[in-house]
Amino acid sequence: MGSVYKAYDRELDRMVALKVIRPGLVADPSAVRRFKQELLLGSKVSHRNILRIHDLGDVDGMKFISMAFVDGEDLHKILRREGRLPVDRAVKIAREIAEALAAAHAEGVVHRDLKPQNILIDGSGTAFVSDFGLAKSLASAAAGMTRTGELLGTPRYMAPEQIEGGGTPDHRVDLYAFGLILYEMVTGTVPFHGDSAIQELLQRVRVRAPDPRTEGTAEGH
Repeated sequence: MGSVYKAYDRELDRMVALKVIRPGLVADPSAVRRFKQELLLGSKVSHRNILRIHDLGDVDGMKFISMAFVDGEDLHKILRREGRLPVDRAVKIAREIAEALAAAHAEGVVHRDLKPQNILIDGSGTAFVSDFGLAKSLASAAAGMTRTGELLGTPRYMAPEQIEGGGTPDHRVDLYAFGLILYEMVTGTVPFHGDSAIQELLQRVRVRAPDPRTEGTAEGH
C-alpha cells in the first residue's frame, strides 16, 4: 500500500500518522475517485476504537492520508512475540474490536481486510481498528479491477465467500475475520494451516475449524 510515517502537525499541534500511498495505486483517475469515496465513507465512522482519519493530502502528486497516531504496536507483532494471550486480555481486545465493527457496520462501512496488522494496541491496552474504507479501493486500484466478486483481503483472514467470489462482500466477511483473530488470540495459532496460501484458502472452504479448546500451547505463526 505504501509507507507510514510518524509526523507532527504544526497547524493542530499534535502527532499524526501519515500513510503515503504508492504512486502506482493512484495513477488512474478513476482509482483516485474510488479511493476518495471510500475514504470519505470511512471517515464518517466515529468510534473510540476506530482509528480516526483526518485528511487526504496531495503534495506534487504524492498522495497521503493523515490519521490519528497510536503510540503502541499492532496485534500481529504482539501475537508473534507472546503467542496465546491471557483470556481476560483477549476478551477485552475482542470486545473493543466488536464494538468498532458494530459502529462501522451500522454506517454501512465494511472493512474487507480485517487482520491483526490492522489492529493497533496502545500503551494502556486499548485496541483501535485501522484502515476502514481503504481495502476495497486500494485492492481494486492495485489489480486494475472494478467488477464485483474480485478477490479482496489478506488470504489468512479471508472469509469463504471472498475466496469463492460470486458477489459483493458484506459485513459478514468482517465477522469471519474477527472470529479467526479471536481464535488466534486464545490459542496462539490460526485454525487453518497449509504449505501455501492456496491450501489454507481451500481448507477454509472445505474443512471445519478445530475446536479451540483442543489446541495446545502456542504454535508458530
